[in-house]
Amino acid sequence: LYLEQAVIGGSVGVDTEDAEQSITEVGEFEAFKTHKNNIYSLTWSDGEYIFGIVCADTVPFDKILEMAEGLTVKK
Repeated sequence: LYLEQAVIGGSVGVDTEDAEQSITEVGEFEAFKTHKNNIYSLTWSDGEYIFGIVCADTVPFDKILEMAEGLTVKK
């Protein structure tokens, strides 16, 4: 499991070449789901930060969504 956070203008890298891609939701935010080489990547923004979770697909995707929805920003 890998979690990444960057301010808007930064980047969260995801390899999308030949990957399965779809759009889903993390809470109220649109998120991009990528699946490639037995790895899920989930990226989204709250308007101030960009977040990314990368995890092996041995973890069910609904559990990854639960983790993402449970994240809070501490300022």
